[in-house]
Amino acid sequence: MDGFQETAMIIGKKIDEATEKFSRAVGVDLDIANKRDKTNEELRKLPNLLRTERHKALIAIGRDHEMTAVFFTLENDEKEYFVKTLLSGGL
Repeated sequence: MDGFQETAMIIGKKIDEATEKFSRAVGVDLDIANKRDKTNEELRKLPNLLRTERHKALIAIGRDHEMTAVFFTLENDEKEYFVKTLLSGGL
C-alpha cells in the first residue's frame, strides 16, 4: 500500500469515528428536546401545582438538560416533590 492510500484510509477512519460521535450527540439532543416538549404535559398531571408554579418549573426544567433528564427518571409520585423542592431553591 502506498502512502497516499494509507493516508486516505486513516482519514476515512477518522471521518467514520467523527460521524459516529456526532450521531450519538444528535441523538442525545433529540431525546432531550423530546422530553422538554413533554415536560408541560407531565407537569399538568401534578394536581397540587398552581399554574404559576407549573410555568416556573417548566422554564427551570427546560433550560437545563440535566434537570430535564432527571425529571423524566422520577416516578409520578416523586415529580411533585421534586418540582416543589426545585421551586423553593432546594435543588
